Amino acid sequence: MRSDVFRQISKRREANKKYLSDHAKQIQKLIDHRFTELIDKESELYKRPMEYICKSFPEEAESVSKLNIYSTRGSAIEYCLETSGAGGLFSFATNDIFVSFDSPEYSELINILAETDEVLCHEMLHAVSRFRCGADISRKNTTNEEDFAYGQMVPYMREKGMTDKEIARKALMGYCMTRHMAERDYFAEMGFDLKKMTRDNVASAWSQIRRKFANELKEGSFKAAMQFIAHFGEKKAERFESRFLALEF
Repeated sequence: MRSDVFRQISKRREANKKYLSDHAKQIQKLIDHRFTELIDKESELYKRPMEYICKSFPEEAESVSKLNIYSTRGSAIEYCLETSGAGGLFSFATNDIFVSFDSPEYSELINILAETDEVLCHEMLHAVSRFRCGADISRKNTTNEEDFAYGQMVPYMREKGMTDKEIARKALMGYCMTRHMAERDYFAEMGFDLKKMTRDNVASAWSQIRRKFANELKEGSFKAAMQFIAHFGEKKAERFESRFLALEF
């Protein structure tokens, strides 16, 4: 029995090692890409979000300030990391930040219109999380991680003079669509059984749902975004601390 447990632990460790090795190679490929270049830390693009991090999270600010931060094309991120729809990323494995200067749209339904400095602020917040509670905890708790990064973006965007409705429409509707869909199962309404569907089937079904329920998806995602702002979009130390305590346990 104990030997089975040890074998499972060993397998997980080997799988994690392979993931980290493969990911590091992907990151290096992105760094070497012809569209990728370091961001000037004297630029306004860098200074504004960094000032927010210094003011809001002074304990992690120095570590964040030492990171290499790159700008590149969204297509380069997608190609090198074999992903889609990424406007930026923070690598928990290599501690590098990348932001796209041509942030993609979120599907055909909801446009993500966040400015590059807002994307950079979001990725810096992921770095804050990593330096506060460690890479393993942050990487394995993706929902709490994204709630934190999106939630703590709200005060930054408010400081830029944006209303909560503008923030919801501009930066949060794409993320909060998943929250809305957790409350309303559009797949079941269309007669689809996700447990029996392949990836291609899901993509086709999602296309049908977008066409049939476009208005409901937009309205529901906006409502979910406003609820998210009300719950997470307050710059309070106790919210920040409780989030990390939740991850640690």
